[in-house]
Amino acid sequence: EEETPETITVTITKGTGTDEVTAAMKGERVNLTANVPEGQEFTGFLVTTTVEDGEESDDIDFVTTNEEGTTAYFLMPDCDVTVTPTYQSYNITVDETKDGTVKPDKTTAAVNETVTLTITPDENYALDELIVSKAAAEGAEEQETVPVTVDVDKATFTMPASDVTISATFKRVY
Repeated sequence: EEETPETITVTITKGTGTDEVTAAMKGERVNLTANVPEGQEFTGFLVTTTVEDGEESDDIDFVTTNEEGTTAYFLMPDCDVTVTPTYQSYNITVDETKDGTVKPDKTTAAVNETVTLTITPDENYALDELIVSKAAAEGAEEQETVPVTVDVDKATFTMPASDVTISATFKRVY
């Protein structure tokens, strides 16, 4: 009786195409193509393997096949593989606030990613002003602001291609 070759799991995260490969046999070539979202700057693939004891490793022979690095391949090892495309991300900083807090749902974000802010005024205070500013461009006289949608205790904005600083002021209400 012929033995069926064992297939190994390939997990692709964040919408990266591999011609929809989800399993491969040891030694089989797995092709990767990054479907880069509009406005994002692709920085590479993070390829990790999971060996039997659950430990992760990035020890895999990985070959890029174009100058941008958006296409690549690897030969399937004898363990599960997870592939994650990576993109340029930018820092989110919150200035110190008085009479309340503003907390972003992340400390870095890629271009066009939605950032959600949780707004918590102290008792007897309400949000007065919320400003999200892009990092000042070299030679610019003032910082450019980012449009923010504010709801009662949450706010959202779309991450620009720069670091941002969030500043908020709260006013006393009776």
